[in-house]
Amino acid sequence: MAVTEMFLQNDDVRLHAIDSGGGHDLAPLLIVPGMAESATEYADLIDVLAPFNATVRGFLATLDVVRR
Repeated sequence: MAVTEMFLQNDDVRLHAIDSGGGHDLAPLLIVPGMAESATEYADLIDVLAPFNATVRGFLATLDVVRR
């Protein structure tokens, strides 16, 4: 399953997100890490949760790289 990394911008707010892009016929799963965690820390969990469409939203302003 292809994992997509993106940054979402709404006015002055910029969020880091990782999306599995799969399982659109199933309920989506949104993972919200704690304030000290980044979305990248949950990249392996997205693979385990397949075939659900899992999205991780991060709140840290760091540029994390997803392992592919």
